[in-house]
Amino acid sequence: MTRDALVVGGGVAGLTAAFDLARRGRDVLLLEAEAEAGGNVRTAARDGYLLERGPHSFLGSADRLFDLASSLGILDRLAPARAAAANRFIVRDGVPRKAPSGLLSFLGTDLLGPRAKLRLAAEPLITRRGSPDDTAATFFARRFGAEAASILAGAFVNGVYAGDPDRLEAASAFPLFWSFEQEHGGMIRGALAHARRRRRERRGLARRRGLYSFAGGLGVLTRALWEALGPRCRTGARVTAVASPRDGR
Repeated sequence: MTRDALVVGGGVAGLTAAFDLARRGRDVLLLEAEAEAGGNVRTAARDGYLLERGPHSFLGSADRLFDLASSLGILDRLAPARAAAANRFIVRDGVPRKAPSGLLSFLGTDLLGPRAKLRLAAEPLITRRGSPDDTAATFFARRFGAEAASILAGAFVNGVYAGDPDRLEAASAFPLFWSFEQEHGGMIRGALAHARRRRRERRGLARRRGLYSFAGGLGVLTRALWEALGPRCRTGARVTAVASPRDGR
């Protein structure tokens, strides 16, 4: 059996890649080891609650995700987060504390001490650039100081990847933030330049703010991709090796 393309792994990236190839007229086959595709972007219903296996929302600025939802015919299932979802809490010393969401709340937060706040505020003055093998922990400590990196950035990293900041490569895990430092000398400078560029790019387009999911959870997206692929997606198909036809195997 000959195919134009083989996609190994049916997480959201693999499903999207296979779906895009199929839309371009390619004869594609996706192989997923588990009994269900979706990877970590899957939703389960338990006792009247929706439980997300991984991420639970995405930003309103994720234009490509909205385009994908439109292509799949699930735009009508989009669900914006409620206003209360803007509140974030970080546990420090066993006490949940509201995470700062702006300048005033940053000045008043007890998540960080006075020195840590001053060090974080001085971020634009830190123009050192790191090396490509920097970990996320090293990167955020350089940008924001050790305490802010541990408390604020640490919570952010765990929330996004549920991983160890000391083991994640900064340039790979956070390419946008990495580019802020490499191209502009800092996070705040880079973020301001990025915001200006995004405003120019989105001029005349619908402006979405906040967080979004789907009625039924983010698993709605991966389920729609899986169903759109149909027989081009095979589950329970573990790949143990990939070889070229020239290898004679």
